[in-house]
Amino acid sequence: RTGLQNQLNTYSLIEMAKGKTSDKNTPVPSVPTRASRRKRNVDVESPSLKASAPPKRKRQIAKDQNSNLTITNDNTSCVTKPSHADTDASTSTGSTLSPLDINTHGSNLVFPCSLHPRKSTYQFTCSTPSPRYQASCNSVIQHLFANRMGHGGKFNNLKKSAKSSIVQLVTDMQLYRTASPFDRRVTALEWHPNNPSMLAVGSKGGDIILWNVNELNQDTFVQGKGPGGSIQAMKFWPDDPKCLLTASIDGKIELHDFEGVQNKVFLDTMDLDHWFCGVDVNSQRKVLSAGDNKGNVTLMNTQGKKIWQSRLHKNKVTHVEFSPREDWLLCTASMDQTVQLWDLRMVKDRSSVLKVLPHSKGVNSAYFSVSDGTRLLTTDQYSDIRVYRSPEWHLETNIQHPHRGFQHITPIKAQWHPLEDLIIVGRYPDPKFPGYTQGEKRTIDVFDADTGDVKCQLHDPGAPGIISLTKFNHQGDSLACGMGFNILLWNRREFVEEKQEKLMSQFNTHFNTNNDANNTSAPESTDNSGNSGGKTKGSKNTKTKKDKQTRADDAAVKAKIAKTKKK
Repeated sequence: RTGLQNQLNTYSLIEMAKGKTSDKNTPVPSVPTRASRRKRNVDVESPSLKASAPPKRKRQIAKDQNSNLTITNDNTSCVTKPSHADTDASTSTGSTLSPLDINTHGSNLVFPCSLHPRKSTYQFTCSTPSPRYQASCNSVIQHLFANRMGHGGKFNNLKKSAKSSIVQLVTDMQLYRTASPFDRRVTALEWHPNNPSMLAVGSKGGDIILWNVNELNQDTFVQGKGPGGSIQAMKFWPDDPKCLLTASIDGKIELHDFEGVQNKVFLDTMDLDHWFCGVDVNSQRKVLSAGDNKGNVTLMNTQGKKIWQSRLHKNKVTHVEFSPREDWLLCTASMDQTVQLWDLRMVKDRSSVLKVLPHSKGVNSAYFSVSDGTRLLTTDQYSDIRVYRSPEWHLETNIQHPHRGFQHITPIKAQWHPLEDLIIVGRYPDPKFPGYTQGEKRTIDVFDADTGDVKCQLHDPGAPGIISLTKFNHQGDSLACGMGFNILLWNRREFVEEKQEKLMSQFNTHFNTNNDANNTSAPESTDNSGNSGGKTKGSKNTKTKKDKQTRADDAAVKAKIAKTKKK
């Protein structure tokens, strides 16, 4: 009786949902007697459970003597089947209720009923949600993830305010130091993870310089092998920041030690036609990954033991990078016009890919955002700069920008600002590009990743070349650029004069010290006739390549300071 009374209460709730009120004319099923419940062998099919074609976009709720419900709509279908006890009860009473038609317009109804567990058994069958339902779920997931990461709702105004401050700091930057230590073009840049004034630069000839940008004569130069030794990628070793990991065209993944310790070779193809193009280190999982020009990606631990190697791309792998947010996530970019995401724990072959991001041209690079790791920035070889957003890595922003590839320049790669989602990239003006203007300058463009708008442009008349590489240090106050053979260093305008005066004083001290040393240590020689003379040809002070370049660098700094003072 208690279970059936609950069913009657449910019927009243349905009536209230239709806006009806119960009256005396409404038929109410009578409560079965104890004698009628003893009949267990009668099997009567309820007329309301017979199959019928429901109207389109309408939910039918049929209620018989036992309040057995059949609910049908476009998305889900649930059927309840009565137990034998409830069937016996309906036979004894003989009362019948007409079906109720409730149009819910796509909404869901919840009926709070508690039926007797011994008197009824219910079986539910639910169909697959419609595509529209799945799309709404995806948008909800994206919305919740964006709010969790501070990208939506009440965080928008705060983020806009912070971004405007960073944009203002970037706009006020000025070129204050240059260097040309190589005889071939710059191919790689990497800032030290702990020292914001230490910059590593690699060249096409395999030369590497560890440059202290705030001091003079505190640089370390590593001579390369020349042609065929181009440095394609560099990463500081997480366990020892004095070591630098490089991928080069000579077919090696090599760890360089700037303190004179013998280099360690992790991988060597021993083939001039097989070389490495990208490398990255995962400090949390103690592994490193490298991609080569055959489409292979190799994963090995930091001790040098190979974990797996597979041909994940059809063409050259130009870039590999671990996610700073998820240590198991690996991103690879390739000349096969794709960027792909992988789970390190599940890689077997190409079928193990998590996500494929197709492009219209070959891809030069793919960088995770430094601020939170939830975005991916890709640069192709013609005019596309794309921003993808996690967790589904959908295309969020597509920026049209002239940076076409050319055989004799380093491929242009867009980079992130370390403090905000701003995109930094060099411009290579193209007369065929839409919006081209006559005399367009080769600037450094700064874009907003949210909108794709240009926030500012950096340019110096003394550096008119094509800037292929750009990278901020981890504090965001110094910007290093690669322009052909030259290294450009930008800093905030209010600090430039102070830094230049410091460099000038160091230059004068170093110059005077060298002059005094040369005057006191110059030996006199006597020819065969016995006449004493000055310096002989053999006693001429020999200058190394590094010393010559240091003097050229200092002269450039002096000229820059004089030019600034005139202004």
